[in-house]
Amino acid sequence: MGRQLDQLPTDATSLARKIARLEREMRELRASRRLAAATAGLIQTAASGARIALDGDGPALLMYSDDGTVIARLGPDEEDGGAGFWVRGSQEPWPLLAYLYGGELRWRPVDDNAVAEGASAVYDTDSNSYADLILSSGRVFSGDVPAQVVLTTDSGGGPPHAAVHAILQADNWAIGGATITPTASNTPTSAGISGLGLKGNAFFGFATPSTASPGTAVTGVGMTAVTANSATLWLTRAGTPVATTVYWMVIGL
Repeated sequence: MGRQLDQLPTDATSLARKIARLEREMRELRASRRLAAATAGLIQTAASGARIALDGDGPALLMYSDDGTVIARLGPDEEDGGAGFWVRGSQEPWPLLAYLYGGELRWRPVDDNAVAEGASAVYDTDSNSYADLILSSGRVFSGDVPAQVVLTTDSGGGPPHAAVHAILQADNWAIGGATITPTASNTPTSAGISGLGLKGNAFFGFATPSTASPGTAVTGVGMTAVTANSATLWLTRAGTPVATTVYWMVIGL
């Protein structure tokens, strides 16, 4: 039988790893015993390996998956000591964490260097004149501008309002413009628009000309054959034919 000294790792790195692993196992063992004493019959260790344990390094409750990965933590947050809760979400394509503390929700990849700023939902109020809920997409790079939606309620019975700091898009409406040159005076001339790809069951089109002479030089505009993917614009002018821009909107309901 070999001496105990001969059974130690030959290099300092392996020895340090074994000591760290032993310390971690001892912390988890102590946490499990404290948890069992404090919550007997309330939380049970699953046979599959998933477990809930107290963090031996601080007053936090940890939840582990079957493979030993920490998937949730409840306790003081690391920034200001307030109450905090985070969960580990989907692992693909980026492992994500969700935080809840201090009236703010934040999302970011597990890798701190993946994005410059994570997404967030912030509640802000001065307890006197307004209350805001601010939703932000975050930023991938430091020079990016995040998309934001601000929902505001003013005190004193004023109407609430929403502000969108981004290009507003939807899958059930489209807007644009088309230039039409009439074939002759007082003759309706058409131009087609296509590739709309709108959602909905019924579709409605609206058109207006870009002109300072409505009713005189430009005597009429219209839109027909409105569908989810296309429509036909019409323009009528009096006098010499002049190229005219017609702005349009199609809405699907």
